[in-house]
Amino acid sequence: MVNPLTFKPLHDWVVIRIEKRRSRSKGGVHLPQATTGVEKVMEGDGIIISIGPGKLRKNGVRLPPEDIEVGNRVTFRRYLKDAQPLEKVDGYEYSLFRADDLQGVLSEDATIGQFS
Repeated sequence: MVNPLTFKPLHDWVVIRIEKRRSRSKGGVHLPQATTGVEKVMEGDGIIISIGPGKLRKNGVRLPPEDIEVGNRVTFRRYLKDAQPLEKVDGYEYSLFRADDLQGVLSEDATIGQFS
C-alpha cells in the first residue's frame, strides 16, 4: 500500500483523510458493512491532504480542480467498486478520490454529522 502522507496525486486526483463514512444501497437504504452482493455507495466527510495539478485537456492546457484546497473539510460520494484506499496512518483511513467525487466544502464552523 501507499503512504498517503507522502503520496503526490496526478491529474484531478485528491487524497482525503476519511473523518466520517456512511454506506448506502443504490436505493438509499443504510447497509451494515457485512452486507455483500449489493452495489453500495460510500458517502462521508473528510479532510483534503493533497491535490493533483488538474486534468490535462486536449489542447494541452491543465484544468486544476476549482474551489478546493489542502485542509478543506469536504463531503464525498462514490461507488465502493471505484474505491481507491490507501494505507492507514495513525488510525486514520485515507482514500484517493477524483475531484468529481467531491460534493462540497463544509464551512469552518460546521460539525460533522450536521448535514446527515
